[in-house]
Parts: sequence; structure tokens; C-alpha cells
Amino acid sequence: MTSYWFAPRPKGVEHQHPFLVFDGSDRLHLPLTIFGKEASHRLSPKTVQTYLHAMLPFFAWLDTDVWQTCAGISWDAPPRHVRQAVEDYLVSKLQCKVQPHYQGWKCVAITTGTRSTLRVFLSALKLFYQIMVVHGLYPFLNPLVEPVSATVATVEARLEQEDEAPRMPDRSGVVTPQKKPAHRLSDNYFKVRQWFRLFSLAHESR
Repeated sequence: MTSYWFAPRPKGVEHQHPFLVFDGSDRLHLPLTIFGKEASHRLSPKTVQTYLHAMLPFFAWLDTDVWQTCAGISWDAPPRHVRQAVEDYLVSKLQCKVQPHYQGWKCVAITTGTRSTLRVFLSALKLFYQIMVVHGLYPFLNPLVEPVSATVATVEARLEQEDEAPRMPDRSGVVTPQKKPAHRLSDNYFKVRQWFRLFSLAHESR
């Protein structure tokens, strides 16, 4: 497999990207480089590097796997194709078992051969697509978020922007009410079995 790789920004270099990511042909991979920059605003440099290490083998696999290349699947394919590619990767490379759930998402079962990077990989890929959607580089909903949650989140974000009232000046004495954080169950399309068991127990106890 031809490896993807990245290099931290050298000191004294003026560009604003903390990491430069290159594909298997040593060409700059702009989406992953943008991911490195945007993720660095939210996470520590060490975590961003951990995310890149977990994700890059998947991108290399997409470029070299016979089935994926014959099918013309790339990272920016429509969500259902991306989900199928991720599922294939989870089974063939991370040694997981993936089972469909009646609610439309997939349950990922850990086996004795499952790599320890499983959860990191899924978290990193979900954040990657979130950033790509925000930057207009992925013209679909986040494929790592189950479709209903992704649609609801998009609609709510638009409604919040439309309904947001202008802030009153401090001297008015009017305090803008704080929005209560939404407590939701995991919106992941691929749910790791350990979390799924906790979800099932909580659901049964109601």
C-alpha cells in the first residue's frame, strides 16, 4: 500500500497550516491539510497528529484497494458510497464485525483482531467530514452521522441563524437567555458495540 504522510510546519515558515499532508504520490492533499489546520483550532497538536495517523491509512486504502478503485469510490463520493467504503475498511483492515440496526445505523462489534485505533479512526473521520461540509468541500451531509440526525442538525443550525435576535446593549439591562445544551444520544452512523450496550440498557430501563 502506498502510504499517505504528513509533516508538521517547520519553524519560520509563513503559511498557516500546522501540518502538510501528502498522498501516496507525494502530492499535497489539500482537504487533509485543511483538516489539520481546522482541527488544530479545536484539539491539541498531539491529538490532531493521532487523528491523522488513524485516518491516513484509510485514504491510502481508498486509492489502492482493487474494489474501491474499480468502483470509482473516493473520499468525496456520496454518503452511501462513503459509508460502504468505511464498512469495508472496518471489516477488512480493522478486523471488526459490522451489523445493521433496524433504526438505520450500523453496530460495530470489536473482535480479538480489532485494531486499537478503531474509535480514534471513527472520531477522526467524522470530524474530517464535518470540516469538509463547513468549507463546502463535501457537498453532502456528513456520512459518519446517521441521516436523520444529520438532517435535523442542519435544519436546526439554519433556524438558529434565522431566529437569532440582535444582542441588546449592556446598558439596557436585558440579559440574553443562554441556550440550554441539547442532550442527545450518539448521532454516529457507526456505533461501537460497547456504547450500543449502554444505549440498550438505558432504553430498556425507561
